[in-house]
Amino acid sequence: MVEHLIRAGGSNVDETNKMGATALMSAVALGRHEAVKVFLEAGADINRVDCNGKSVFQFAIGTRMALILINRGASVDVVDKQGHRAIDWAANVGHLSMLRLLLGVDCKRPSLDILKVPRVVQVMDSIPVFNTWIREELGNPRELKRICRGAIRDILGPSGLPQVDRLPIPRLMKDFLLAKKIDLSIGGISMEKWQKTAGGEGMYFMPRMF
Repeated sequence: MVEHLIRAGGSNVDETNKMGATALMSAVALGRHEAVKVFLEAGADINRVDCNGKSVFQFAIGTRMALILINRGASVDVVDKQGHRAIDWAANVGHLSMLRLLLGVDCKRPSLDILKVPRVVQVMDSIPVFNTWIREELGNPRELKRICRGAIRDILGPSGLPQVDRLPIPRLMKDFLLAKKIDLSIGGISMEKWQKTAGGEGMYFMPRMF
């Protein structure tokens, strides 16, 4: 249906509702992966924000959707009107796989101390390997290439990130900047399985928009 409406012409893919949300935001919030890809191919603004200052990325409810958006140039560091970034929400709800993803793509570190967030502390106590990983991730210096990726993504900003594919650089560098090969496992076990161990398999990353 989405493809038909777009092909028919006259449909503004970035039209918003009274809350400032676009159809892309709705598709992301509902986990409609194929519809999201159709909207993006049609030129939907991947870094649009709604009336609450929440970006398209902040409506993602899982790492599969989050990766689709990151790989297409979504900014993970947009600050909403409450002063929160995506990683703040991930820490507060204890979404392990989203924390792993956001820290892995070198998002800006949040204002809060992740290691003191109650839900994160709970998970650290119950999963020793996660405890070890996150302490090392936050406590040790990052590799130079990761620091450079974070700096470049920051400089490009929300408007520049979607244009990475047009840069005259090797494909390998483009894929690295767009984080197209991110290992979401810890100790060889996927974060989805760790999430179940932590009791958060049914937990949404962000509150539903409806």
